[in-house]
Formats: sequence, C-alpha cells, structure tokens
Amino acid sequence: MRDGKTLVSLDGAAIGMGDTTLEVRKSLGRLGRSFWSARVMLKLPTGCTSQQFGSGAVDAGAGVIMTCRCGSRLVWHINVSKVWVGRLSSLGVSARDMVQWLFAVEYLADRQTSLVAQIDDNHAPVVIGLPYADGARRSLTIGLIRQIRPGMRAELSLTENQFGWLARIAPDFHLHLGVRWER
Repeated sequence: MRDGKTLVSLDGAAIGMGDTTLEVRKSLGRLGRSFWSARVMLKLPTGCTSQQFGSGAVDAGAGVIMTCRCGSRLVWHINVSKVWVGRLSSLGVSARDMVQWLFAVEYLADRQTSLVAQIDDNHAPVVIGLPYADGARRSLTIGLIRQIRPGMRAELSLTENQFGWLARIAPDFHLHLGVRWER
C-alpha cells in the first residue's frame, strides 16, 4: 500500500495470464562448434498488475545467444540481453533498465524430445527501497521440449524463483506451457 492505494493484492490464490513477449531471432553464423544469434524482444502488458502477473508497461530488449553442441546429446546455451524497462503506470515506483543472463544445458533424449535445466538472473526492475526486494532475481527452470512437427515445438516447464539458501520466501512455482513456431 502506498499513499492509501493498494498496489498489489495477494489476499488469496491467483491464476491468470502474464505479460506477452514477442521475440525475433536472426542467425549470426557459426564459429567452431558454437552457433551465434541476435534477438530482439517486445513485452506487451497483458497481465494483471495487481496480482503480479504483469508489469503494466511495454518493455523492449536486444541480446546475443550462443549455443554450443558437445557430443551427440548435450547442448549448452548462453544468453545475454539488455532490457529497456517501460514506465510503470500503475505502481507509482521507479523502474530501471537491466542486463539479463541465462545459462542452460539441454539433453537431447531423441530426435523430437529434449530436457532442459537453466538458471537465469537479472536485478529487480522495480526499486522499492528494501535491499532484499531490490536485489537480484534468480530462477531455476526444468523443462521438456517436444517437436510436434518440423518448425513447431511444444514446451512445458516449471520454474522456481529465488531458489537456494538465499531464498527467504515460500516456494512459488511458475508453470509454462507454450508452442514455438520457427521458420
């Protein structure tokens, strides 16, 4: 609550859709066993801010991705991106741009199925004045990717944010179900 206005309401369980992210990638080529890509992103504020499903702002980003295949079944992924955070209209607090990074390992179970484990990190884009809340945001994700047909994949993953011994809050898992189209 700030100035008599409720900014976030967590009085009960909540289910809903989050913000929507659109992404375009362009291959930059190959260097040895590694493949390099550039990406641009646009996040649209489709999630409910009062339930913390969205930020209430349009964000944009650009980044570089490196993928390295080691042997026939193991793939490593590294992603570094700069995100320009939009003005948060409903929260009335300041926001800051950020650098995000991601490190993942993918196990190719067969030609259509892979298992993924990843850690990603960025600082909190919203500054509220509490050191713990304003600090780094880390997530651990375990997922499954299954090819439906060439160029189309189904994704299922479970994410826990603020994992490990630094976590000071109860688990709050994030379930992701998605379909990815590639040309």
